[in-house]
Amino acid sequence: MIRERMHATVRDLDAWNEYLTLIREIDEIQEAAGRVRSSGVWTQVTGPYNQIVVELDYADLAEYEKETQAAMSDPQIVKLASRFEALTVADKGYNELFVTADPVGT
Repeated sequence: MIRERMHATVRDLDAWNEYLTLIREIDEIQEAAGRVRSSGVWTQVTGPYNQIVVELDYADLAEYEKETQAAMSDPQIVKLASRFEALTVADKGYNELFVTADPVGT
């Protein structure tokens, strides 16, 4: 399994609410198209303020690539995603990809 974590720092409370609304709208588009939607939206209990982490799960890297390409080619999602930049603090966002840990050497 592949887990993608998209980290963002939003500017303020209004940006926080709009960011979460955008995630829900994108999830609805993804679900209607039969594509992967977020598996969770998180924030820290302690640590830096205004952090949002969106997680998505994929069967493997091939599915990750296919789903990402499909989402980034969807005009509805591209239009919504263009609004994220105004909501977030520049240079504070990043993505992570994790793979399921399996035993080594067996």
